[in-house]
Amino acid sequence: MPPQPTNQLTPVANAAGRTLCWSLGTAMLINTLHALLHPGAAWWRLLWIGLWVLTAVALLVWAALRGMEKKRFRRNTTTAPHDTPVDDQRPRDAVGENPAA
Repeated sequence: MPPQPTNQLTPVANAAGRTLCWSLGTAMLINTLHALLHPGAAWWRLLWIGLWVLTAVALLVWAALRGMEKKRFRRNTTTAPHDTPVDDQRPRDAVGENPAA
């Protein structure tokens, strides 16, 4: 198996993905506690909103990084098999021959 091309974005994209998962899980937990306990503290509302904003930002950052990572991976690998001829190497049909007729 040929070695995979190295991609410096992978650790950053993984960290952004972990941040997304943890912020979403924490925001859902805080949302559940908010629904059950109805806390009235002012900082609670800031925490609740802050976690959902962090989740949205983490989602956007992770999606952008993952897209760049995939684009770089596709650019560094060849997708066409070696035994498939390129368009310029394919034989041309003889003039006057119509295989569909």
